[in-house]
Amino acid sequence: MIKNNNLVAGFRRIQAAKKLGWKTIPYRRISIDDTVVGEIHENEVREDYSASDITDIYEYIEKEKHPGRPKKNGDTLSPFSDTIPKGKTRELVAKFSGLSQDAVEKIVHVVRFARKEPIVFGKLPEQLSRDKRSINAAYKKVKKYEDGYIKQEALKKTQVNLPETVQLHNKDFRELKLQDNSVALIMTDPPYAEKDLWIYDELGRQASRVLREGGSLLCYAGHYAIARIINMVEQHGLKFHWPLVILHSGPSASVFVYKVMVGYNPLLWFVKGKYEGEFVSDVKKSEFQGKELHEWAKSTIESDYYIKHMTIENDIVYDPFLGQGTFGISAVKLKRQFIGCEINKDHFETARKLIVHAI
Repeated sequence: MIKNNNLVAGFRRIQAAKKLGWKTIPYRRISIDDTVVGEIHENEVREDYSASDITDIYEYIEKEKHPGRPKKNGDTLSPFSDTIPKGKTRELVAKFSGLSQDAVEKIVHVVRFARKEPIVFGKLPEQLSRDKRSINAAYKKVKKYEDGYIKQEALKKTQVNLPETVQLHNKDFRELKLQDNSVALIMTDPPYAEKDLWIYDELGRQASRVLREGGSLLCYAGHYAIARIINMVEQHGLKFHWPLVILHSGPSASVFVYKVMVGYNPLLWFVKGKYEGEFVSDVKKSEFQGKELHEWAKSTIESDYYIKHMTIENDIVYDPFLGQGTFGISAVKLKRQFIGCEINKDHFETARKLIVHAI
């Protein structure tokens, strides 16, 4: 407690004395040049700093240790700036708090961002503990949000000018009029919840018509429904060729119903007629690239690989479920013609701009 430029330490002891009925309390008076510096030291021997405390101390030291720094918004520097020890701010705060310099910087970053975005992250500083995992988790959460915001702002400024070799359609894929026997490769990631399995029947129907002889359909599938999906697609004349395995790069997901720790995604390979293309590996390790713009976003690692080896330049690659446009990005990078379809307007706009970025 500070009153008349005096720091009164021992609030809890004062409250205890009141409960005991004491009328006077012995005390010692110590001269301190700067009450805020005194408060820092008083806290040092009391309880651990909260994340907000650490940030306040960091910002105070940062201001006070640079008396020559230009003043902002009418701020004035304390006459006690010379009481701040020499050294980098993060080093001083780390010494006061007993945390590492890395932890201090991450905590300050989290708290500052939470103060800028109180609706989204207002309670995050209160949830921080001194545990390294807690600090890193909060920091990653904030950085993910920041990265997504930066990407969204960049996309807003993007001018969408698609070349003739790229056709994107904001509609249901069943409404798309594609030329028969024209597509070299369909690579797609449909929704595969139980209620959406009918999509594979329609996908098989369309693929059997638009794929050229020897063309391939690569579609991601839910593990639980692989047999049913194969049956649905094959009834339209395509042949199941081989199961491809896309290994997860991050932690395994838990499927509690089946009590399974999932470490890969199945990518089912169907062929129209006989496949005459290159040899390909049936196992590829994916790489997490962020889902800030679309929660089902896939890595381009696998699409780069399979599009490169299953098609040649100017071949047509088609994705009926664009999502974030991952497979379209791979196709245009590899100089393939690309046709994409996405029914969700927001996802379509995001995909369109991301594909333009890749051109």
